[in-house]
Amino acid sequence: MILDFNRQDKVSAIIRKEISNILSFSINDKRINFSVTISDVEISKDFKHVKIFFTVLNIFNSNNIKNIKKILNSYKKYIIKLLCKKIILRTAPKLNFYYDNSFLEGNKISKILKKCF
Repeated sequence: MILDFNRQDKVSAIIRKEISNILSFSINDKRINFSVTISDVEISKDFKHVKIFFTVLNIFNSNNIKNIKKILNSYKKYIIKLLCKKIILRTAPKLNFYYDNSFLEGNKISKILKKCF
């Protein structure tokens, strides 16, 4: 059985793990600690752009999500600096944070399905 992993997937997984560690242990900001979880990372084929999808626990207000996104984006340079110390890439990728609402959408679909059955 051959697993279908390519370099892009491997680097994405490493970046996801390292950014999670950076957010947990290197950034001491009470506004984002313990509430932000990195759900997925997508990296472009040229490894120059990284989309980081995050979820937020117990916050359903869109204004709070926008504030957390702003906070995360304000730490981008610091995160890139720490990330480049941990992993070796030819160029430092540009990070962009996106809110992942798939969990909330999944809950909505589950509630609708429960009502139907």
